[in-house]
Order: sequence, then C-alpha cells, then structure tokens
Amino acid sequence: MHYSTNDEGRDMKIISYGLLFIIGIGIMIYVIGYFLPETRKLTKETVYSANAEKVYNVITDNQNWQYRTSLDNLEILSRDGENEVWQETTNGITILFKTREKRPFEYYAFDISSQIFTGEWRATLTPIDEEQTRFEATESLTFPNPFIRVLSYLFMDLEKFRQTYEDELRKKLEKE
Repeated sequence: MHYSTNDEGRDMKIISYGLLFIIGIGIMIYVIGYFLPETRKLTKETVYSANAEKVYNVITDNQNWQYRTSLDNLEILSRDGENEVWQETTNGITILFKTREKRPFEYYAFDISSQIFTGEWRATLTPIDEEQTRFEATESLTFPNPFIRVLSYLFMDLEKFRQTYEDELRKKLEKE
C-alpha cells in the first residue's frame, strides 16, 4: 500500500499532537503535585476494651503479627535490645520500619521508609479505667516527588489503612 505525502503529514501531526498531549498531562500532574502538601498526616483516636499493658504488648510484638491479615509478611531484620528493624510486605510492596521510641504501656513510635516516601508513626496509650484504653495514633508520610505525591492521594487511602489496622487490632485484643 502506498501512502501519499498528505497521509504521512497527517499521521505525523497526529503523533505530534498525541505526544504534546501526553507531555502536557505530565506537566499538569507535576504542577498539581508541586502544590500539594509534601507530607500527609492522619491522627485517629479509638478506645479499646483492654488495659494499656495488653494493647502495648500487642502493638509492639512484631513476632506475632499474623493477626494482621492485611500483611503478606513481616520480617524482623535486626534487634538491639527493645529496638527493632523490620520490613512489612503487602501486595508485593515492601516497607522498612525502625523503632524510634518505646515507653512501656504509654507510648510507641517508629520510622517508616520506602523507595517513594519516608515517615513516622506514633501512638499514645491512655488508660481510661482498668479495662479500657484510649489509643491515639498519628502517621505522617512525606512524598518528595510531586508525581508520586499526586498518586499517593489517588491510591493510598490512609484512612482505610488505619481503619483496617484498628479493626485487626480490636479483633486480636478481643481474642486474648
């Protein structure tokens, strides 16, 4: 089949416009990401029907993570006294964690890092009475790359992740 010069010119225009459109979308995503906050933060509070010691012991026990059905794997990489470095894998994505601070039965914090973000998680446990604990946790994630920042808002539902964690923890505490 033979194309005329007009057909080839038209095809080149379509390809050129297509590339300009794709480049324009990329620039638009970058600009949107540039103006979004670099750090996403979620603080949530809930009450568990368990004393602070029990809640603390469960959330700091990385060896017995199987109650967290949202995880595919959790591997402890190193230990130095009470401090640990571990990695969690979910849906093929691995995230590294490192203990920042532990104060038995009242506070637990760790650093979070992956290829696309860094952050921290911290929880405060406040006894309400002998059988109830107020659990307040804050997760802060920083996305330096504007493209990834936009994607994080589209595909990382921090509220849903936290709710899943709280539901799994509640079930574990009820069993013990």
